[in-house]
Amino acid sequence: AGWAGWAEAAARPAREAREYVARTAREFTWPFLLLLVSTHGGVKGFVYQVVETAALPFFRDYVGVPATTYQSMLTVARTPWSMKALIGVVSDVFPLLGYHKRSYMVASAALGAGALACLCTLPLGAPALAPLAAGFMFLVALEMSTVDLLVEGAYAAKMAERPHTGSDLVSWVWGNYQAGTMLAACLVGTLASAVSPKAIYGVAAVVAGQVVLPLLRGYLPEARLKGAEGQPKLFLVRQQPGLFALALVMGVVALGLGLVNLWGNNAARLGYSLAASVLLGSLAFVFLPRVMAKANLYMFLTQALYIIVSGAVDYFYTAQPAATCAASQACTCSLEDGPHFSNAYYLTYAQILSALAGTVGVAAFQKFMSTWRFRPVFWVTTLLRVLASGFDLFIMTRTNERLGFSDTATFLLGSTIIMNVVYMLDFMPGVVLTSKLCPKNVESVVYALLAGFQNFGQQVSRSVGSYLIDAFEVRTDMGGGPCDFKHLPRLVLLCHMLLPLLTIPLTFVLIPEGRLTDDFEEHTKSMSGVIQKKQEAADEESLPGLPPSDLAASAPPASA
Repeated sequence: AGWAGWAEAAARPAREAREYVARTAREFTWPFLLLLVSTHGGVKGFVYQVVETAALPFFRDYVGVPATTYQSMLTVARTPWSMKALIGVVSDVFPLLGYHKRSYMVASAALGAGALACLCTLPLGAPALAPLAAGFMFLVALEMSTVDLLVEGAYAAKMAERPHTGSDLVSWVWGNYQAGTMLAACLVGTLASAVSPKAIYGVAAVVAGQVVLPLLRGYLPEARLKGAEGQPKLFLVRQQPGLFALALVMGVVALGLGLVNLWGNNAARLGYSLAASVLLGSLAFVFLPRVMAKANLYMFLTQALYIIVSGAVDYFYTAQPAATCAASQACTCSLEDGPHFSNAYYLTYAQILSALAGTVGVAAFQKFMSTWRFRPVFWVTTLLRVLASGFDLFIMTRTNERLGFSDTATFLLGSTIIMNVVYMLDFMPGVVLTSKLCPKNVESVVYALLAGFQNFGQQVSRSVGSYLIDAFEVRTDMGGGPCDFKHLPRLVLLCHMLLPLLTIPLTFVLIPEGRLTDDFEEHTKSMSGVIQKKQEAADEESLPGLPPSDLAASAPPASA
């Protein structure tokens, strides 16, 4: 009986997995599930992880640019994530070749796959081509953000039609996303070291383009619009003019920040970032309910005040000794007393552990913090993130070596495992608050706007970070000579430990009272009522039989 019990327990996970897959396929059909494998396992999972992690060896080892240029190019590459609300507005209002979703996704996939293929052709050691490379990465991010947004609307609608399925479809989406990121993490560092950073972009080009196949085979449930149905739906703008105006301004401002990072200097990036932040923050108070606008400002500031200086930090951790640097045509500077992490370690092993640690962070949040009040949870998670940043200082000041701890062990335990657990603890309350503040009838457009503000906050953070890297005289453009990281610990102390603390007192004026489990409908029902009246009036002018707007009527997407 004992052995039979052990065998039953061992077989249970596989049996439950088979039952889950069969149940999910029965409810949502295999073609749609395969589409999600293609979009979230392939495009959002694999391709996103490739672009994120391969950028460091590509710009540093292959193109050969200093840390500030690398960081500015990353800001350009990630710009489309701040434009998701505008992407949704365009696809809702202007059908392309008879479709609101399919044609835009196919077109973006062609751009993304073509851009990745072009990255494989750039010559070695050509810093002048860095803006061109960033432009190609922009197109890849445009594919990822377009596919992500438009598929979110499709599976949110399916979940709303089948509420009895619970979180089955979300689990399928995020399970495939995690599988795609893990596969990419296993390949990036190894291929970058053994072949070249370009090799992984060649693989990613195929994965980025494969999404066209299920789309053309009709796996996305979307009927083609015929005749007058395929005309621009300007009545949607009349339903929600303020929200559409805010989405338009945000998209244009985000694109402008990308252009300033592409061709401007650090002073221009700083000035534009601050001016754009004031403009968008002010407009949010004009077009959004006050409670929503205040919470949106807080979440924007949590991103903007954690200043990203990854250009300097990544170069510190991966800088090599002079002898190794001399053998590389694209090496910009050397570092004798440093961690000297390889691409395989920094981009593969550490990234795999980061993904696993993030999963632990989500589970820990659900277990211990999911019923807390919003203000205390933001206080605690901010403090934990600040404290976790101390591990970087521990390594950068070489304190770990003086105490007998290796760079490898300290980085894995602190900057990889603990930091990513804490990051997810800090990230999850914002997701919950964003979802609860979305009013009925316009859940997705408001969610895309609020998420866009947070993404734009990260873009501002990177732009300000580029300015501060230079201001603190962190030098990596030494023509193969010694790097100058003397002031890097002070830079990290300011950007990752002191400035984020400013958000804690702001919770008293910007974050509403309440628990994560509370219903916030009273804060948004006034906006829902106004929009409902406008929608009813506009519906009288619209064409009969038109499907509802995907952006304006679908349930909130599962992620930003």
